[in-house]
Amino acid sequence: HVYVPDGDRAPLSPRVGRDGSEEPSIGERALAQYLGDLTAELHADGAPPVRLVVIDTVRASMSGSEDASGDVSAYLRALRRILRRAPDAAGLLLHHAGWQDGDSPRKRERGSSAWRGNCDATLYLEADDPADDGTAALRLRTLKTRDAERPPVLHMVRRRVELAASASRDIRRGPVTSCVIEADRRSHADREAEERAQTDAAHQAIDLRVLRVIADRPQSATSQHGIRLAVGDRREVVYAAIARLVDRGWAEPPAKQRLPYTVTAAGDVALRGVANVCVVPSRPESSP
Repeated sequence: HVYVPDGDRAPLSPRVGRDGSEEPSIGERALAQYLGDLTAELHADGAPPVRLVVIDTVRASMSGSEDASGDVSAYLRALRRILRRAPDAAGLLLHHAGWQDGDSPRKRERGSSAWRGNCDATLYLEADDPADDGTAALRLRTLKTRDAERPPVLHMVRRRVELAASASRDIRRGPVTSCVIEADRRSHADREAEERAQTDAAHQAIDLRVLRVIADRPQSATSQHGIRLAVGDRREVVYAAIARLVDRGWAEPPAKQRLPYTVTAAGDVALRGVANVCVVPSRPESSP
């Protein structure tokens, strides 16, 4: 069953008075009524009860700030009141992660810490960059469980599929596609090998960018900060690349302050190797 609120009825957040009192919003009342009617209908038909209520997404159904613990707590209290209409159901909130958290080991939900503090479990879904055919590896991690051990990471694969119905074809854009989620049948060793290969490729790309800045822009390579500004990437990414270049023997740090980092002979070979594999499109010779 899909419940789609109408316009201003969407927010579930309660109306909070100056004295701290709460009044259910129109959105809360409407969803609670819908869920209560559905529960009664299923019970009358002898059908299984509602087991899960999914809110998609938190930001679209919330008023106030997701960074303010008071607004978050009020929203979650409204959700608990709604779930009373379906006593056999759990609530699943779909919420966005922070914009930097894909590359951060902390991997957390966006906004106030009250989100995690008031939930029984927190799951974090991340996806690799898709391949040319649209296939992407997914990982579902459990970041928190209140009363149980955290389960292992769930590995899945998202595959692109073309909708079969002829009506699904868009004359201008071609076939309309969707996706299916399947279990990742690869072994743990195979997944680790692929992840290492992806990490190595990403490191090589940024390492060569940093090395090129050191080689071509010595005026910017007098400090790690100057190199970072010239590369135009995040601090931790560039600093880690500089450390790898030095450890690998492709670059040398300055002997004195205000002198630049320098590219070693091995680093020069690496740069020339990249240049050698570049393909330059040919141009027709100009007529005399």
